[in-house]
Amino acid sequence: MEIQHLRHLVAASESASFAKAAKKCFTSRQNIAHSIKVLENKLGVVLFERKGNEMLLTPDGVEAASAAREIVEQVENFDGCLRKTHCRATC
Repeated sequence: MEIQHLRHLVAASESASFAKAAKKCFTSRQNIAHSIKVLENKLGVVLFERKGNEMLLTPDGVEAASAAREIVEQVENFDGCLRKTHCRATC
């Protein structure tokens, strides 16, 4: 499992569409689908169900997307903290 898989899950959960998530993440729909499949296999649950043209989160998907969102936010905050620290140390 990679942070990019979690970012793809968050984007897909927010847009209810792998195609829209792909545009948001500057990648292909196939990469989003692959990330979701990796996560489903790793977690042993189904994250999305198809309803017409929409992809809706399952109850397990809601829980996973919420946790993924928190992890992605923490990683982004950590990156920002490191950049500030690095800048202070070198400036």
